Amino acid sequence: MAKFLKITSILLIFLALGVSMHFGVFSNLPLVRDFHKNAVLTVNTRRGVADIYLDGVDYGQTPTSITNLAQGGYTVELEKITESSDTYPKQSFYIELYRNTEAVIDIEIAPNNFKSGHILFYAPIPKTFNQEGAISIRSDLRDYEIRINNERVEQKNVITYKLKPGEYEIEVSSDGYESIEFPAIVREGYDLNVRVYLLPIPMNF
Repeated sequence: MAKFLKITSILLIFLALGVSMHFGVFSNLPLVRDFHKNAVLTVNTRRGVADIYLDGVDYGQTPTSITNLAQGGYTVELEKITESSDTYPKQSFYIELYRNTEAVIDIEIAPNNFKSGHILFYAPIPKTFNQEGAISIRSDLRDYEIRINNERVEQKNVITYKLKPGEYEIEVSSDGYESIEFPAIVREGYDLNVRVYLLPIPMNF
């Protein structure tokens, strides 16, 4: 009987520790804090430099990588450094960070509130995706074409689109807009969320 109670007590202790770790009860302890705060955000702006604000906190200028971030949702604001703030309004993006992942914002801030580029961040997916990853691609446009490793993928299908882990070349295009290409790494057990912004092709008169 004593042996049974001892085993039961040990199991309950491990169960309590597991639940506590899952809900972040000990996340503020020194050793655990580093485990919870290991996400990375890399921010780059093409053709110019911008000030970076993460949930309202100044994190310097682009390009930079912000390390030791806790898991959670963040609002990223980019303000292009220029003499005319009216020409380049501040841009705001929402991302989600998870432990052991890196998010990327690679954006060109253009005049009149236009922008071009991509945002990448990971989110865990159900364990039913056995040894697979996934990618979800969305654009600010209604109609656009997606190619993954030069193979066309139906726009409606690229929502949690299953892929084997590895590096892929992504191309997004739309009539009347400049297409963009960029590499993306699909990880096992994660859905790679991709947000794409395209610039209109300048009209020649």
